[in-house]
Amino acid sequence: MSVPRIAAFARWASGPQKPTRAIQGQNTKLSRTIHGLDYDAVNDELIAPVFEAGAILIFRGGANGAEAPIRVIQGDKTKLLGPQTASVDPVNNEILVGDASSGSILIYDRMANGNVAPKRIIRGPNTGLREITGIAADPKRNLLMVVNMGATKDEHGVYIFNRTDQGDVAPKAIIAGPEAGISHARQITVDSERGKIYVAVQGQNFRGVYPYKDGLPRPDTTWEDVVDARGKDKSRASWSEDSRGFIGVWDINDNGNVAPRAVVKGFNTKMSGCGGVAIDPKEGIVIGVGNNMYTTYLVPDFFTDSFWAPKKVASAKPAGKR
Repeated sequence: MSVPRIAAFARWASGPQKPTRAIQGQNTKLSRTIHGLDYDAVNDELIAPVFEAGAILIFRGGANGAEAPIRVIQGDKTKLLGPQTASVDPVNNEILVGDASSGSILIYDRMANGNVAPKRIIRGPNTGLREITGIAADPKRNLLMVVNMGATKDEHGVYIFNRTDQGDVAPKAIIAGPEAGISHARQITVDSERGKIYVAVQGQNFRGVYPYKDGLPRPDTTWEDVVDARGKDKSRASWSEDSRGFIGVWDINDNGNVAPRAVVKGFNTKMSGCGGVAIDPKEGIVIGVGNNMYTTYLVPDFFTDSFWAPKKVASAKPAGKR
């Protein structure tokens, strides 16, 4: 079993390289259940959710070794049960948390520390949220996006809310369905400047959510949902040659059963599944995490307006006319 740690590598590291530094040790409070990290470039901080501890750890950006977090959000008032993902909105000074165990979106003040209550909670049957595995904000459009995994293939996808929503509110848009190909996904990030959503999709085969919620059986989940006895996992999107995972890019205004506008996928990518995604628009790169490695792709076209501009299709001239 590997030691729980957050490792940092050189910017253009390739191959079996050692990390330049690593946050690990008893004082860090890290455990093996860390998913959905985020980096706050504005304030130079790392945000790490710890699932089994029900906590959010915030480290300084240059942390190294057995260095303690500078802030910890944990306790009964936080409403945290099993946070799978967290991200920061430095524009509005908020930390966004997706709590998979309670099916909740929890929003805290960026400087929250200790046993503090969230500023807002999005939760309830109208939200459609069940297991949240990715979360990100688009401050430019005042939107909040999460990756949600439901009991059926049509419930697996990206759920979009207004950033200031709270309570039992319905999402304003849902990107889900066979053509979306999102059956098992995790991290999500946003190119706010160009209005594009990047999603790390681990696989297109359907996987039902955990049959328990808050330690009790889910009343709305059947055994067939869990074991997938009905063969729902045999399908794949029409645009895909296999059911492997990918990094998919959608437009911020997409809604419904929509195929990605662009994908990083295929044998040459060395990626069969993807559990994390990050972007660097200035360098023109997309980073994927999965299969015990991270991969860097140079795709500068993704970060140009011309690439996303609607393509003009030449119309055929009527027969008999010149």
